[in-house]
Amino acid sequence: MNRSIATVLGFIVAPLAPVIVGATMTPPRGSQDFPLFLSMGFVVYLYSCFLAALFGVPTYLLFKRKRLVFWWSATLVGLLAGTLLAAVFRLPNHPQILDFTFMAPSGALGGIFFWLIWSRGNDSTERTVAR
Repeated sequence: MNRSIATVLGFIVAPLAPVIVGATMTPPRGSQDFPLFLSMGFVVYLYSCFLAALFGVPTYLLFKRKRLVFWWSATLVGLLAGTLLAAVFRLPNHPQILDFTFMAPSGALGGIFFWLIWSRGNDSTERTVAR
């Protein structure tokens, strides 16, 4: 797979992390909850895509230029983005612990998803593999 395709695919798949975390934390209880469950998952995915574009793309471009795209850097950036989002989510009120326990791991998992897909891309101009 081409590195450019892997990068775009990584940015498409990484926002699924909060949907997966949310689905495991609050599964639907009955068949009547399932349409609401799906629609909320879609809304969370859209917000997550926006945040990936806002935080992830500029950070990726900077880290790529500095050759710092590794599994640990993607995870750390995702964790920091999730933590920052949790801190500002309830403004002007104080954030709640539940916000951090959901958003920080979701961000870290999104970073891992991105790196796993991105690292599978082959770029003929790069001879070193970031691992």
